[in-house]
Amino acid sequence: MSVKKFLIKNSQLVLRDTVYSGRVFIEDGTITFIEKEQDGYQKNIDDYQIIDGNNHYLSPGFFEVHFHGQGGFNLENVDNQQDKKNIHNLDNFLKKQGVNTYLPTFTYNEIAIEKCVHFFEELNLFQYRIPGIYIEGPFISHEKKGALTESSIKEVNEQSLQDLKKFNNKIGNKIKMLTIAPEKKEIEKVFDFCHSEQIIISLGHSNTSLKSALNSIQKISDKNSFINMTHLFNAMSSISHRDSGLATVPFLNKNIFFEVITDGVHIQDEILMMIEKNLNKEKMIIVSDSTSSAGCPSGHYQHLGREIVSSEKGVFYKQNENLFVGSKATLSECLNYFIKNTNCTVHEVIAMVTKNPAELFRINDRGSIAVGKKADLILLDQNMNCVENLFDKLN
Repeated sequence: MSVKKFLIKNSQLVLRDTVYSGRVFIEDGTITFIEKEQDGYQKNIDDYQIIDGNNHYLSPGFFEVHFHGQGGFNLENVDNQQDKKNIHNLDNFLKKQGVNTYLPTFTYNEIAIEKCVHFFEELNLFQYRIPGIYIEGPFISHEKKGALTESSIKEVNEQSLQDLKKFNNKIGNKIKMLTIAPEKKEIEKVFDFCHSEQIIISLGHSNTSLKSALNSIQKISDKNSFINMTHLFNAMSSISHRDSGLATVPFLNKNIFFEVITDGVHIQDEILMMIEKNLNKEKMIIVSDSTSSAGCPSGHYQHLGREIVSSEKGVFYKQNENLFVGSKATLSECLNYFIKNTNCTVHEVIAMVTKNPAELFRINDRGSIAVGKKADLILLDQNMNCVENLFDKLN
């Protein structure tokens, strides 16, 4: 069988630490050689299929770590066989946005999760696109539950942990990350559970004190586990000069990963600038936390079985316009907003949805443009919109 060989030329390569004009050579879905334009092109290209980047950015495929739905479809509203087609459509919608890896995100709803996992398996999405699922809960704070339901919250005890272990086993051990409030009683048992099940702990939906948070982080770190933070500043105890909480952690601990919703609604611009100036960009992960309304016109949609209203002001339950219910932004829109409202460079912000999440989840075959990596590549315009997803063509 002949080797499939491609050359991507005339593009701006978004690398780990810079952006420059260059060419990328690919053989059988793997990056084999990279040339920089200003160094002069030397490699023979006679037997390569040529892809013209038309001076667009060439970026690794996006990694969407935290989202509940997009394109009119909500993951928690799965009901019947028709939703297999809806999930297929959602997958294609994400692909068109440049998202080649993603973690479907749920509240702790076993029925909805099990149905979705079943359809993900039937559609072979666990083979590459979905490394696992992300659950916000169930061991989170009632006071900081945000838009999550009371019924999805559980206390830590032997029964709840056994139930979670049994459920994870039932769905093929697909849980990849759990949001946990460190102030919950007996929370160390959850740390042990996550370590044994190889589940990443994400601190969030929490009303913890700073002291409790730092103590928990030390205990988790002792088990050689990476730690994430669920949507920094949202649904967590905040920063104060006398009584600081969870949001203070990444300002003190530069080794912790943290998500930020950069849709221009969840966090005010000045705080985004503070994040960009003071926190470790190599640990920051931009997320959309999108609902079904992302990528759709303003209007009424469904989330967790309730009607939501999507507008320029954000996404809210119809009965409560003071409570955010995720966002209406796609990942590209979040990237574009962050670049335009901070001093972050293109290569830094692209890393926040490629390299950084790949490192958090220890996925080594993607996340950057480098020799030996998978040809998981997309073309982007100046506003971070996906012009073409090259994955299927190259692999």
